[in-house]
Amino acid sequence: MQLGRRTLAALAAGVLLSGCAMPAVSLSPHQSVASTAQGSSISSNGWRVSLLYVGGDKETYIFKYPGGKLLGSIPIGSFGMCSDAKGDVFLTRVSAIFEFPHGGTTPVAIYKAPGSVYSCAVDPTTQNFAAVVFCLSGCGDSIAVYRQNSQAPPQTFHDSKLHSMLYCGYDAAGNLYVDGYDKNGKFMISELPAGAQSFTNITFRENIAAAGQIQWDGTYMTVETRFQPKIYRLKLSRSRGKIVSATQLTGVGGRSSQSWIQGKALIVPTGPGNKRPKVIGMWKYPQGGEEIRRLSGFIPPERQIDGVTVSVNPKD
Repeated sequence: MQLGRRTLAALAAGVLLSGCAMPAVSLSPHQSVASTAQGSSISSNGWRVSLLYVGGDKETYIFKYPGGKLLGSIPIGSFGMCSDAKGDVFLTRVSAIFEFPHGGTTPVAIYKAPGSVYSCAVDPTTQNFAAVVFCLSGCGDSIAVYRQNSQAPPQTFHDSKLHSMLYCGYDAAGNLYVDGYDKNGKFMISELPAGAQSFTNITFRENIAAAGQIQWDGTYMTVETRFQPKIYRLKLSRSRGKIVSATQLTGVGGRSSQSWIQGKALIVPTGPGNKRPKVIGMWKYPQGGEEIRRLSGFIPPERQIDGVTVSVNPKD
């Protein structure tokens, strides 16, 4: 698991940096930018609806949500993405996180990171955001917590027991959860309670293989599996956790990347068989079952999808 993630990062580092149509600039910990990443334009009508952002390894696509009409694109990719209550979208990349406004194709801010940023999540109580950061060699995984619109560097947290950090997610109370594996390859979750300075480790009797996105669904913390994709709903109590139920997906491929739960819908990047994710499937959540919508044909065959998020219409 650890090797696969780091290998992906090593390969993607060159792709993301060379494929980004942006000049090399020296950035402060938080720096607003004006016009460095112009993407295809989005009509004024496109800004008035919720939007689905689909992050490829070289380009990010913007669709009307839930309709599925392609509205535009941003000429950079990401490892994964998240969004906040006002519709801003965060793209995680090598050494940086890019923040885009709802419907925007130019970043409003770039946040420096002390390594490759694998995933992110926004705290609903403060609108601060967290990111899983790891290095290709010489340092361990960490969680970096950023304050939006702040010049201050992120606050960084480590957990020696969580050997491999993967994805992070907040619950409604602002508690932060990170999934991953201990040094023996056993699945576990670490919780950073709101206001705390250290992690609480949560162990499971069950071993969730190929864990992916961790996200609050309004009732439970959930974990996606990236092979034979499904969504597990979890009950977490102090230092122990257990699986409450699983959302099974009919028609999903054998692989997926970072998914997104939006209300009563589940959005999963996937692909046919065990091929890389190249299409977007949508299912009812938490029912699962048959796919209700599919978006395909928008990404070149040699590319793949690494994550999705929904940017809500800030005027709703």
